[in-house]
Amino acid sequence: MKNLILFVIFGLLSSTLLSYAPQTEKEIKHLYKFIKESNVKFFRNGKEHRLEDAIKHIKKKEKHYKKKIKTTEDFIKKSAMKSTMSGKYYFIKYENKKKEKCSEWLLVELKQLRKIEK
Repeated sequence: MKNLILFVIFGLLSSTLLSYAPQTEKEIKHLYKFIKESNVKFFRNGKEHRLEDAIKHIKKKEKHYKKKIKTTEDFIKKSAMKSTMSGKYYFIKYENKKKEKCSEWLLVELKQLRKIEK
């Protein structure tokens, strides 16, 4: 019984340690919402992808790198910056055809969010 209790406590602590700080969690959720509600096209490895697929891909990478992500900037760098396989950057394209690195686009939004919350 004692071992079972220790196992449960360790499990709870482990899952807590893998969670983000509250502010980081809030910022990452905001960025996902920002991507979902934006009117841009997402490009990965030179090919256009639907925003829903881009979000799924970023979430998959986030899950893979979760232990290495401590800040929202880490999240952007590890999950939304470039392909781990090809090394090619992810891009977004505005309606006016202007392209921008996805990571830079998200960092600008993160700065705006932090400015508003001050």
